[in-house]
Amino acid sequence: LRGRCKKILTVFDVIPFLFPNALSKSRLLWRIFYRAPAFAERILRSADAVLTASQHTKRDIIRLLRVPPEKIYVVWSGIESRFHADYQPDEDFWQRYRLPRKFLLYVGRQDPYKGLAYFVEAFALLPEAMQREYRVVIAGKTDARYIEDVHAVIRRHRLQDAVLFLDYVADDALPLLYSAATLLVHPSLYEGFGLPPLEAMACGTPVVYADTSSLTELLGDAGTAVAPASAPALAQGMRQLLEDELLRQMFRAKGLAH
Repeated sequence: LRGRCKKILTVFDVIPFLFPNALSKSRLLWRIFYRAPAFAERILRSADAVLTASQHTKRDIIRLLRVPPEKIYVVWSGIESRFHADYQPDEDFWQRYRLPRKFLLYVGRQDPYKGLAYFVEAFALLPEAMQREYRVVIAGKTDARYIEDVHAVIRRHRLQDAVLFLDYVADDALPLLYSAATLLVHPSLYEGFGLPPLEAMACGTPVVYADTSSLTELLGDAGTAVAPASAPALAQGMRQLLEDELLRQMFRAKGLAH
């Protein structure tokens, strides 16, 4: 704060201000920081420039932390070149992860704001024949603080045999996982940017996403947008794509172009 040099700060999102429970208890310093918005505001206002990854996050920084808009520059994140549509998962890959041949994929954290429980609820609303044909695959490091809520939904709908948790997936396997999936489902209630849907599109996988926060800005009509926090809306979006191969091909082409 006292330095005379030019200062450029990057704010990827303001999720901890909107969802305080998303902060790890082990990161005490960050918990103090995010519970003192005036301190965060002072730091950001002292910067010569603030970078962020979406117009939506820029608006939230202005609204929550009162940073002058002329200081904030939006620079969208990039997709790594390893995400592309030329992958053909081999038999070793299918066996290593014990994957079903047809599955709906979620990639990411398991915090409540990610909407994972809505995904499981939506799957339970699909026709029984569709539930028998497809499985749900969840990739991402298991978080004991939140995963029990998802398991409760699974038990309530008796979907124990339909949902597979992969835990952490290595970077080199992630493009293969996207390529193997029938759909990527991204039901998050808030994203500062949102990499998994764009990574899936780059791998040629159609995406169903919650029409909210930066996702609307970044994905647009290249994916299937549904109302956020609504299991019935999510189920309808998934069902439309699963029932129509031509529609899936259209969104595959749209996603690659996007």
